[in-house]
Amino acid sequence: MRTTEEKRIGGLQKELRSRLYETGLRIQVLDAGNHEQVKETLDGICELIGFAKLTTVEEEKLLFPSLAISAPFMVSLFEQEQERMHEIGEKLCISIEQWENSLSTREKQRQIQLIRFGYNEWMANVMLYLNKRQMIQADENTEVSEKFLVVEAA
Repeated sequence: MRTTEEKRIGGLQKELRSRLYETGLRIQVLDAGNHEQVKETLDGICELIGFAKLTTVEEEKLLFPSLAISAPFMVSLFEQEQERMHEIGEKLCISIEQWENSLSTREKQRQIQLIRFGYNEWMANVMLYLNKRQMIQADENTEVSEKFLVVEAA
């Protein structure tokens, strides 16, 4: 039976997935010439990056202690993946700041393209992380999950 904490984390993960897809669609069809739309979308990306960080902090507090008992090696793997997600998220935020500081239309359009690429990379990393977390939560036998992590790392 799932604990209240696991249900809460599951809800956060579902919300994060949903927001990742919604934002991903918005950034792909973004009209670089519509300053208001771009600003709103980019602000949403920054907010989403913060929400992803919040979700991983909650996981650390609520799920890592039990994972440390059953499969301690996995805690460090997840921590490394979290660090990678945060690094990519920070680069994405820097790209967004550069868009805001760009003076020419051409420069802003170039930054939008870089932001798209950066968002896609960040989203892919977050989704892989969430898939692994969900697999661990659903699988009582960490041997299967361990194989999944080893294959992915290769």
